[in-house]
Amino acid sequence: MNKHKILITAGILAVSLLAGCANEQKSENSSGTSASFGSSAEKSTESSSESGASSDIPKGEPTVFTGPDGKPIYTSEITAIEGTEKTADNLAKTDYGTTVICEGFQYFTEPSGVAYNNYQNADMFNDYAFSGNIAENKNSSKRVNVGDEICGLKLTRAVSEFKIDDYADTPEPYYYDGLSASSVSDRVSAEFDGTITIEGFLGIGARSSYDPDGGLLGFMPTESKLPILGSKPEFYERTSFVSSEIVAYSDMPGVQCGYFRDTKCDSAGLGIGDVALVRLTLSNIRYRNSQTVDAEIEKIELISDILYHAEDTI
Repeated sequence: MNKHKILITAGILAVSLLAGCANEQKSENSSGTSASFGSSAEKSTESSSESGASSDIPKGEPTVFTGPDGKPIYTSEITAIEGTEKTADNLAKTDYGTTVICEGFQYFTEPSGVAYNNYQNADMFNDYAFSGNIAENKNSSKRVNVGDEICGLKLTRAVSEFKIDDYADTPEPYYYDGLSASSVSDRVSAEFDGTITIEGFLGIGARSSYDPDGGLLGFMPTESKLPILGSKPEFYERTSFVSSEIVAYSDMPGVQCGYFRDTKCDSAGLGIGDVALVRLTLSNIRYRNSQTVDAEIEKIELISDILYHAEDTI
C-alpha cells in the first residue's frame, strides 16, 4: 500500500471552498451538450419510485461506461453529455473529450474503521511520519442511490461523472471522483441528511494577509467513520493546516467546516489559531470530490487541551 502525505494549508482550503479540486478542469472544454440536466428533487423521486433496489437493471442499453462497482451505466441513467453532439445510445470509446453526467446515484466504500494519529498513537509515528502497518481497505465500492443510507447518513443528492480522454493513464472511459462539467454549477458530488459524531483534530486558522479575519475551520478525522467516495480507498498522512506537527493517518477525507465566526454552537474554549483533538457532531455533509468534504458543526467537545496555537501574521 502506497503512503500519501497531504499538507492542507489555510490558503489551499480557502481556494478549495470556492473551486474544489484543481484537477477538475482537465476536460471542461466542451463542443456541445445533449440531454437535459434535471433537478435533484426530480431525480430523487425517480430513484425512489423507478429504480427500487440498487441491484435492479435500469432501462435502456449499456453504454461504454462502467461504474467502480463493475456494473455498466445504462442510457436511461445519463442526464447530460458535454464535449460531443452524440447522444447516450451512440457514444463510442474514442469520443475523446466527452464528459457524461448521471444524477441520482454515487459510488461509496464503507470505511475501514482503522485510523491513527501522533497524539494518541505516538509509538506508530517516527518524526511525524507514520511508521506502522495497516492492511488496505478491501471493502468493495458500491452504488448508493438517492434515498439510500450508508454509515447512518441518508443520501439526498448525488451526481456522478464519467469521462472519455485520450491521456496515457486513461485509455478507457472512466469514472471521475469529482465534478468538472459546466452543467453542475456548485460542484457537489453527494449530499447527505443526518448527523455523525467523529473524533479528530480541529484547526482554526490564524489571521493572515490572505485571510484577515482568520477562523477558517479545517477538521482532520482520527476515526474512520465517514463513507469514502470513489473507486479505491487509500490511506493518507494528513497534516493539520495550522501545525505540521499534528498528523493523522487514515482513509478519511479532509473536512472543511466553514469559518469560526459562523459557527452556532459553543466553541468549547477554542479560539483563532488553536488546534485541539475534539469530538465533533457534523451535519449537512457534502462531498465535492473524494478528498474534500464540507460540513457544518453542530457540537464541539474537547478531548485534549489546546495542542498548538498559531500566531497571527497580519
